[in-house]
Amino acid sequence: MNAICQGENTINLQAKTYKIHPIVMGTKAFDKGMMTYQNDYGNPYTIPIYCWYIDGVWISVPQK
Repeated sequence: MNAICQGENTINLQAKTYKIHPIVMGTKAFDKGMMTYQNDYGNPYTIPIYCWYIDGVWISVPQK
């Protein structure tokens, strides 16, 4: 269950079904030594930058 805060109110949401879609937004080039605990400095290393789209039917769940 997820909760969204709006000021002092909290809305609880529940998804009946959902799919998670990864989306590559871009890439970032690093020196490999920054990503491998300081091994292989001087070698380029490119990583993807992701975000996720959650596609589903969300319903509001009354608080108890």
